[in-house]
Amino acid sequence: MQSYITRPLIGLILIVFFTSRLNAQNEVVYSIDNSPYYISTDLIIPDSASLIIEAGVSIFLDSLVNIDVYGDLIINGTTENPVQLSSNGDYKWGILNVHSTALSVNLQHVSIINGRLNIICPEVTISQMILDMNYSTAWNEALLKIKNAKVSITDSEFFGEIGGDGILIINAENPFIDNCTFYKIADPTEFISCTNGVVSNCTYNRINDDAIDLNNCSNFRIFNNEISRVLDRGLEIGSENFGSSKNIQVDHNLIYDCKIGINVKEGSEAIIENNTLYSNGTAVEIIRANPSSTGSEVMILNSIFNSNDSDIFADEFSAFSVMHSISDNSTLIGINNLVGDPLFVNPEEKNFQLSSDSPCIDKGYELSPLDPDTTIADIGAFYFHHKRSGLTGDIVVYPNPFQDTIYIYSEGPLSSLQIELFDTDGSSLYQNQIAGPAYYYPLNLQFLSSGNYLLKIVENGTSSRTFKIVKL
Repeated sequence: MQSYITRPLIGLILIVFFTSRLNAQNEVVYSIDNSPYYISTDLIIPDSASLIIEAGVSIFLDSLVNIDVYGDLIINGTTENPVQLSSNGDYKWGILNVHSTALSVNLQHVSIINGRLNIICPEVTISQMILDMNYSTAWNEALLKIKNAKVSITDSEFFGEIGGDGILIINAENPFIDNCTFYKIADPTEFISCTNGVVSNCTYNRINDDAIDLNNCSNFRIFNNEISRVLDRGLEIGSENFGSSKNIQVDHNLIYDCKIGINVKEGSEAIIENNTLYSNGTAVEIIRANPSSTGSEVMILNSIFNSNDSDIFADEFSAFSVMHSISDNSTLIGINNLVGDPLFVNPEEKNFQLSSDSPCIDKGYELSPLDPDTTIADIGAFYFHHKRSGLTGDIVVYPNPFQDTIYIYSEGPLSSLQIELFDTDGSSLYQNQIAGPAYYYPLNLQFLSSGNYLLKIVENGTSSRTFKIVKL
């Protein structure tokens, strides 16, 4: 059955949902039985009700039509039956607004095509979302804007040659973005006045401005990301008139073909550790930028500088130190730095793993965390895996207990691994799939509370094993 919501003759905003149903729990439900839905005028869900969209539902909206939700929003798509919100023709629709009277937003397996989201509420969880904009947007229009929330965005994809931000997160505690893809977006991820954040395992490609932008942020970790072909800065750590960014940890990132790899400015501070910076204009830039601000400070450890026009630039107001790093351009002033070729496996094919005769192996800072194979840290984003006797191909999780990140690794390359995490009651908390081959996979579990968990690993859809792990 096709369901229609038509525009009122007098042009008023439509509040009553003729083709959805309001159940006894005050839930406005868009059901698969009545899908697809066609919406031709602005809609409002009052704060007395929650909006629930069931798996498999398709919703088509007319040009510039908005949906305003004042209660909670739940989209329950699945892998087999995702939800779709799309324009009803060759144009963009409006904005899905979730207002501050809502308590939570939970979006699972949903495609949002040619529309935008604006969310203000305490709890936002998004997984397996595709957000694709095929039309231009203004510089101040974000595809996904979230404010005043605890945020988790995982396993999602963002596309569009747009003028504004992809994700803009403002005033958030513990924002967590993991395993997401960003393609052809001006500013894919921007944070303003956020604390205790993580951006991990993400891919940024063909970015038209800055890939990751931190302004007035503190206690962030940016790690295991691949950032490439960025017209301006791969990572900007700064202020933009909101305040300097402090205690920013940047580690195990691959950054290449950017105008500037990492930019630290306006009195900000960062530790740059175990990164590979290749074929950038300037790999690391440390500046004051704004005459009203102070200089910036950076510590660089265990990092590879290769084929960059310039490795490190610091203005007269800023300071930096470099240790246990390598450059093919010139001698890096500092302790235990190397000059020469890091001997990547195949940089022309973008394989920046270390070959077995690389001078970077086991040459990292002695106080850095050990590599997943428990040897001294290597230099660069990717460590060289030393075979350990006695494993005989078994999968190992390490370290255990752990703080934020646990590694899954083996003697042979990992491939087609399905991961599922359970609490001790058997409730599933997290799922992911590893696309190998690789010898190890870092699993960021910072979002977990301290306690005991079960980690189930299925290889090639057949061999299964479960590990008890402990989060400190």
